[in-house]
Amino acid sequence: MNLFAQHGYGKTDKIEAGLAGDAIEGVILSPKDEKPEDLEKLVTELDRDFPKAQLLIDPQFYVSTTVPAKDGNLPLYPYYRGSLSRKDLLPARHLTKFARQTLDYQRRLPVDFLLSATVPFDDFTDPWCQTALSLAQESAEYAHKFPRQPLLLSLVIDETAFRHASSMKEFLDMVTLFDVAGFYVIVKRRDAYYSQQIETNILENMLYFTHVLGDLNDYKVVFGYTDLIGLPIQAAGAYATACGWYQSQRFFHSDKFKPIHGGRKPRPRYTSLPLMNSVLFVPELSAIQTKGKLERALSDTEIDHHLAEDFSEASTHWSLGVATLHHWSCIRRVLAKMKRGGNTSDRLDVIQTMISRAGALYDQLLESGITFEYRSGNSHLAQWNIGIENFRTTMRI
Repeated sequence: MNLFAQHGYGKTDKIEAGLAGDAIEGVILSPKDEKPEDLEKLVTELDRDFPKAQLLIDPQFYVSTTVPAKDGNLPLYPYYRGSLSRKDLLPARHLTKFARQTLDYQRRLPVDFLLSATVPFDDFTDPWCQTALSLAQESAEYAHKFPRQPLLLSLVIDETAFRHASSMKEFLDMVTLFDVAGFYVIVKRRDAYYSQQIETNILENMLYFTHVLGDLNDYKVVFGYTDLIGLPIQAAGAYATACGWYQSQRFFHSDKFKPIHGGRKPRPRYTSLPLMNSVLFVPELSAIQTKGKLERALSDTEIDHHLAEDFSEASTHWSLGVATLHHWSCIRRVLAKMKRGGNTSDRLDVIQTMISRAGALYDQLLESGITFEYRSGNSHLAQWNIGIENFRTTMRI
C-alpha cells in the first residue's frame, strides 16, 4: 500500500518535500509538463537523492487521440504522435512501433516500472478497447527483453464502463492472461468538477476490478489521479494510488487534455479526515472554527496542529505547498492504519468506520448551522458505503 505524487504543472519543491517527509513513497512523472531534458534531469536527481522512492513515468501516449490536444511538451518526446485516429492505429506495424518507442524512452532512465502506451476507451466492448489490448500485447512481448524494469500495462477507462459488470468481467478474463508485473489504471471521470462523489455501482465494480487484479491475481495495480477515493481502492487490493497538488492532478476528467479558455484559480481547501473530505478553507473550515468545533474536524497531522493554536495566523500561511503535504499526510495516515489490519476485510472495516464517524460529524455541524457547498457535503459518504457494502456482499468479504 503506497501513495505516489501525481506530478504536473507547478511542482516547485513539493515532490522533494513529500519524499523527505515520508508523506509519499514515489512519483508518477508527467512528460506533458516537462521538457525531455528537464524530465530526465528530474528523474535522475530523484533517484540519486531518494534511492528508496519508486519512480514512474506516465508516457501519456493516450493524449495522441485527443484532437485538438493541450499536449504541452509531449510533441518533444520521440515516442509521441499527435492527432491519431483509429485508422492510424489499425496496422499492426504501427502498434508495434508505438509500443516499442514508448518503452525504449523509459528504459534508459532510472525508473522502477515501465508504463506501456495505451489509448482511452469508453466501454469494455468498444473498438478502442481492442486497440488498447493490442498495444498491451505488443508492449508485454517487447518488455520481456528488459526484465530489470517490470512492466505495468496502462489502461485509461471511462468511469461509465464500470456500470457494466458482465463486460468488465470478460475484460478481466482477458487481461489476467498477460505475463506482466501489473497495471497502471486511470479512470476518466464524467464530472468536470472536483469532488469525492461517485456512483455506487461504479465504485462497487472498481473495487471488484482492483480486488481481482491485485489480491486474487497478485498484480501490482497502480491507480493514477485518485485522491481520497484511493483509500477504498487500496483497501480492495491496489498496490498504490497517486494524487498531486492541483485538483486536475487528483481526478482525471475527459477534458483534461483539451484546450480551454479562461477559468479561475481554485479556492484553498483543507483535507479533513474526520469528515473524509476536502472542505473549503473559507467559508467552511472558518465557520467550523467560529462555532468552536474546529478540533473535531482537524486531521491532527504534524502540519495542521498550529490551526488549533491560532487559526487566524495559521490560515494566512496555508499555502498550496503546505496544503499538499497535509493532504498526502492524511492519506498516508489512513494507509498506515489499514496496513495494521492485514486482510481485505480489516482494511474495509477501517474505511467504513471512518465513513460512519464522518457522517455523524457532518450531522452535528449541519445542526449547528454550518453549511457546505454541494461538493464539500456529505453525499459521497452514502455512495462510498453502499458501494463498499455491495462489493463485500459480492465477494463475501
